[in-house]
Amino acid sequence: MMSSQQNDTITRVGKGTPAGQLLRRYWQPVALVEELPAERPVKAVRLMGQDFVVFKDEQGRYGMLDRDCPHRGADLAAGRLEGGGLRCAFHGWLFDASGRCLSTPGEPVGSTLCNKVRQSAYPIIEKAGVLFGYIGKDEPPAFPTSIASPRPMPTRSHSRDSSNATGYRRSKSVSIRRMRRFCIAFSKMRT
Repeated sequence: MMSSQQNDTITRVGKGTPAGQLLRRYWQPVALVEELPAERPVKAVRLMGQDFVVFKDEQGRYGMLDRDCPHRGADLAAGRLEGGGLRCAFHGWLFDASGRCLSTPGEPVGSTLCNKVRQSAYPIIEKAGVLFGYIGKDEPPAFPTSIASPRPMPTRSHSRDSSNATGYRRSKSVSIRRMRRFCIAFSKMRT
């Protein structure tokens, strides 16, 4: 049986956790394209304990930013799409899909504050009607080509000698054992 600490090691996916660090090395599904309404394609999402805002600008580019504005922490999901990016509804700072600040209204003429401000932005791509984001620290890996045509799920027979169902259960328990071993080895590497 697994200890509470081992269970936490493989189930906690927040920032800075072992499983969270592992999962952040891969592309993760963020939203369906159809979830972004045509009249205002902005959506607040939560992924592995972090809050993001996903949007589509006027040029058709998708962007994924941290949800809180770097100015006063306002919710960018309430922002307006205009001028090639997402404008914060609180003080009007404008960010493009790469996180670059495009304007800071209210600043004096000639202010260079806008050039120094960046919002955390994450790579996002659309495949087969799904938006995938990469929230890891390193360069994102190549996106898998087989994602658009997933393997069919194993079929289950309703007969008494259901070898398919037994094989499916067996492979699932083997996967869980492998994950446990990996997480234990991973936690030992960290200490």
